[in-house]
Amino acid sequence: MRLLYGLLICTAVALAGIYSFSPRHVQPLDSYTLPVNTMRLNDITKSSAGIVVIGELGHILYSNDGGQQWQQANVDKPRFAMLTEVLFITPDVGVAVGHQGWILRTEDGGKNWQEVHFDAERYDPLLTLSLDNDGTLTAVGAFGMFAQSQDQGHNWSFISAPENTDWHLNALINTGEIGKQLLIGEQGVAFLKEAQGNWSSIDPFYNGSLYGGLNLSDDTFLVYGMRGNAFISDDNGQNWRTIENQIPVSLFAHHVLPSGHILLAGQGGTIFLSSAHGEKLQPIHGGKRWSITGMLPLGSNEFLLATNEGVKRVSLTQALAHITG
Repeated sequence: MRLLYGLLICTAVALAGIYSFSPRHVQPLDSYTLPVNTMRLNDITKSSAGIVVIGELGHILYSNDGGQQWQQANVDKPRFAMLTEVLFITPDVGVAVGHQGWILRTEDGGKNWQEVHFDAERYDPLLTLSLDNDGTLTAVGAFGMFAQSQDQGHNWSFISAPENTDWHLNALINTGEIGKQLLIGEQGVAFLKEAQGNWSSIDPFYNGSLYGGLNLSDDTFLVYGMRGNAFISDDNGQNWRTIENQIPVSLFAHHVLPSGHILLAGQGGTIFLSSAHGEKLQPIHGGKRWSITGMLPLGSNEFLLATNEGVKRVSLTQALAHITG
């Protein structure tokens, strides 16, 4: 009897082993879908690869079908740090910057990226990029971080910001004149660099943060920032007037229409229209939960928007029906 029990136990163990290691059908996993419609995105632009967006956790995505489908770009050293802005020097050569002084470079339109700088000890972000007419590439950011490259982003020199300022520097605005730039940032800090390369501070005209701006002509600048505040100067930043705006939402992005009219965009999905001379801001889109951080025209007054809740597609055809040119 004991022998029989032993044989039964051995048989059961053997059958259990066979079953454990036997092949079985497994339900296939769902294909991985990039959360491009929910992730935080900070900038959007075009390149030879199509449309490129950047944002949280070091994500760089590109689309070659007008934003219908997206692919994850390859980064040689993933850091999972926030990327803040991307700029293409040519359709193929581009640079992206982000937190911890992270700088990436691509030579194929944004499909593959190589790290050229990262500071593991310092968490301060680079916030924006600018390409001067002489080929100088400049990145600026938090606490006066200031870096320049003379070789299309291969090598960078970190130097002192104008007057050794340690304010956050949010935008560097080029003009049609080589070397002439406007630098703006936190607490209304502003500096103007003339063509000869000397920076000079601009008397304070606003005590809140300025996030962006553009040059409308040689001596005319428009800047914008917190709580819907926007200003224009016709004399190289010496004097500024406030642009009328009744909706106090912060502004983060802009686009100039072929007609010369200006779009400013920001919180609440709000988009404002202004004349080419920076007159009153007229709201033409809004009422959303998300904030616009970048605008890319697709033609026929259609836009792709980078937002803190992914890529959004909007049509401004009806709102801009009266605009020609």
